[in-house]
Amino acid sequence: MTHDPNAVAALGRIRLAETTLAGFLDRVAALACEAVPGAEAIAITLEGDSGPYLAASLGEPSESATVLALKLPVSAEQTGVLTIFGRPARRFSDEDTVRAEAFADHAAVAVANAHLFYSAVLLASQLQAAMGSRAVIEQAKGVIMAQRRCTADEAFAYLTKASQDANRKVRDVAAALVTDLGRHTVG
Repeated sequence: MTHDPNAVAALGRIRLAETTLAGFLDRVAALACEAVPGAEAIAITLEGDSGPYLAASLGEPSESATVLALKLPVSAEQTGVLTIFGRPARRFSDEDTVRAEAFADHAAVAVANAHLFYSAVLLASQLQAAMGSRAVIEQAKGVIMAQRRCTADEAFAYLTKASQDANRKVRDVAAALVTDLGRHTVG
């Protein structure tokens, strides 16, 4: 047997929409510990924009732990390492190493998929926020165009200058303008 099929199968059952990336990586660490006999602690290190960082860990390795370090290619831009620390006075056997390598191969795919999923969720959230910002900016431009009898470009230039003068984001200045107008026309 080259790997614990239960741990590998459990990788595929993690519901990404029901957890965070950190929670997902914690689960991967726990499954790695189940997959490799003699594992006492696990560390998952990923490469981020500012360098490598510990993304998940499980247990505390002893000073005399034997170590397996396995590559986790996440994407073309990001890599990681799955480090498995063995129990003291117990070396990893060849079979343990094969199990660890097989688990790491499956974990790399799962981590890559999770990375894509959470990146897509973040992008969708950012796009939704941008659409909301654009709507309020367009409303504010309309108000300025009506009040100042100017073009859309002139109205946006006015918003930009007001943003710079107040040291606030354009969308915040636009939202305040639209909110203030709503208070004056409703009341």
